[in-house]
Amino acid sequence: MQIYLARNNEQAGPYSLEQVNQMLASGQVLLTDLAWHEGMSEWKPLGNLTHGQMVYQPSGSPFSNQPAPSQTTAATSSSGQQNKNAWINHSKQAPSSMAFNLASVNKRVLAKIIDILLLWLPSSFIFGQFINPDFIKQYQAISGQSVLPTTQQQEQLLNLLGTLPTAVYWAVGIYILLYFAMQAFFLYKSGQSIGKKALKIKIVDDQNSQIPPLTRSFLLRSIVFIMINYFALFFIIIDFAFIFSERRRTLHDRLAKTLVVDAD
Repeated sequence: MQIYLARNNEQAGPYSLEQVNQMLASGQVLLTDLAWHEGMSEWKPLGNLTHGQMVYQPSGSPFSNQPAPSQTTAATSSSGQQNKNAWINHSKQAPSSMAFNLASVNKRVLAKIIDILLLWLPSSFIFGQFINPDFIKQYQAISGQSVLPTTQQQEQLLNLLGTLPTAVYWAVGIYILLYFAMQAFFLYKSGQSIGKKALKIKIVDDQNSQIPPLTRSFLLRSIVFIMINYFALFFIIIDFAFIFSERRRTLHDRLAKTLVVDAD
């Protein structure tokens, strides 16, 4: 069986089944790469043929002699070996994100800002519906001009917040739960938060370029780091400083073993 592969509109091959499986095992070939062999009517992602496994075991049905669809310029047998060598050398140098374009720093920052604003602006608006001018005056009198409130000021602020009706906390809490439920749904379906969907970027597994499970895309990347940043606000600066690394992986990308790439 002779198998052709294609990535970023560049065709390589033909390869034997054994060669393809060896390159899959070594990471030189990705499940997102397109593949074609005799008997197929069109190019398909290799992962569709392997059913998500890192080995291709085609059925024993006979293959027809129809030519490969024109996905790119047809490769002749003489150029096949050259394509093969170029493919292997290129794959050794490139990270597993080669099938995608890494999302730009600007897009990632803007997407994060959108997600933060969608969380805090509506929450603040809901909270504001339950407070009156007297509450604001008392709050300003307690907080004063201090950048960091003293222990006594913190106690006074907590007592002041305790005078608000319980409904305000229920309303804000329900919105936050709905917000995170919606974010989790989008991350599960497409690997995109609302901000990432707006900027047309998405989260993928750094090994197989597939949408990662929610335990990594949502719990590790979102919930855990929101909690860390709540207790140590400066940590967000350290986290995003890593975005200027070669693969633009922040600390939460590294922890979750993910990449952020263009969705187009």
